Amino acid sequence: MRLIRLWLLTAFALATSFASSSLAQVKADGNLLEAYKADLQRRVMRSYFPPKCMSPGLTQVAFSIEKNGGITCVKLKKSSGCPLYDRSALEAVERAVPYKPLPDDRANLNVAVNFDMGRIWSKKSVVTILDGPLKKSDSTPNTKSADMLTQKRTVKNLCQALRDGDFARAQMDISGIPQEGKDLLVRVLFRQIETYVETPGMKDSDSITIILDSTVYLKAESRDKLKEASKPVLEMLKARKSNEELKTNKEFLTALADFFEKVEESAVYE
Repeated sequence: MRLIRLWLLTAFALATSFASSSLAQVKADGNLLEAYKADLQRRVMRSYFPPKCMSPGLTQVAFSIEKNGGITCVKLKKSSGCPLYDRSALEAVERAVPYKPLPDDRANLNVAVNFDMGRIWSKKSVVTILDGPLKKSDSTPNTKSADMLTQKRTVKNLCQALRDGDFARAQMDISGIPQEGKDLLVRVLFRQIETYVETPGMKDSDSITIILDSTVYLKAESRDKLKEASKPVLEMLKARKSNEELKTNKEFLTALADFFEKVEESAVYE
């Protein structure tokens, strides 16, 4: 009986020790995930620049984080109904790459970030760990906003929006333009112009010329042609009374469209 009693006591002690160890491990893993979520939220919020218009509701972006902090499968899971808010949420997630490398025991991590203006700047968590993997079959919401974000865009679309005097549509079009070759150059140049019209009091310092000068492998002859084509845009930037007026200034938007068409036509790489 003593041997049996001793065996039972030993087994109970080992089981208790194992359970305590397992609970401690679960708690440690939970703490690591909470710390990772907090770091992810800080990185995304530093990269989030929402438009100045009133937010119509929640935007949710889901994505998968790889071991090294890179991301894949970025999806608009819930649309706010406003294309500009949805776009700024997607760009915040992409702009914050690379994220912190994942803890050692994880190959990837699927998360959703809720961009809700009622909570986003508070200390409340807006990051959720998703249980299952993100599937290719996952669909984007069937909304006008989501449709605008996922349609394929071209420089031609962008220039038509500018000629129509629709700067907001041009902002959506630029998000769908590929990030390579001439398209990338148009994208970078537009983003610089966008910074001017969205930032009160910002002055131009020939940054378009600086961008053209620093574009790798752009042939000298092509560079000179584009600098010449940019002059009407630069002149109107320097003469403007305010940045806000540029959004509705048809002359400026048309000059911008002319310039981007020239980039598409004349940008030649070595």
